[in-house]
Amino acid sequence: MQVFRSRWSVLVLAGVLLTLPLVPRALQAAEAAWKVLFNGHPSKAQVVEVEGRHFVPVSFPVEAGETLWEVTLKTDPTGRTVQILRQRKAPPRRVDETCRICEGDGECHSCYPTGSGMNTAGLPCIVCNGSGECDYCRGSGHK
Repeated sequence: MQVFRSRWSVLVLAGVLLTLPLVPRALQAAEAAWKVLFNGHPSKAQVVEVEGRHFVPVSFPVEAGETLWEVTLKTDPTGRTVQILRQRKAPPRRVDETCRICEGDGECHSCYPTGSGMNTAGLPCIVCNGSGECDYCRGSGHK
């Protein structure tokens, strides 16, 4: 014990020797972590491994109506990086030609009167489901 000048030196050396077996595990865990970028920003989402395959959760807001989304994943397994790009897309626009069913006014011509959402019996129109919009062009007036 003459090599060590104080009891603190012995305690520090003992602490270092006890933690050495944990260092490889900590380094291994740090190397195994995936980096997730969501729309170009770091995300706290974590990649999950299930039966040898990797998955990353992507969530979408719940909104009224129909929403079209485009999701692009770029994965670099060697760099353990996942880039997720989620974008809201506009519904596909039809050709700018006039709709042949409604003749460009966007109203259902099966309704009486046109675009009212009702039929001649006073019931909801079965062609437009009572909306009054042309079922073919969805009320846009274009093909």
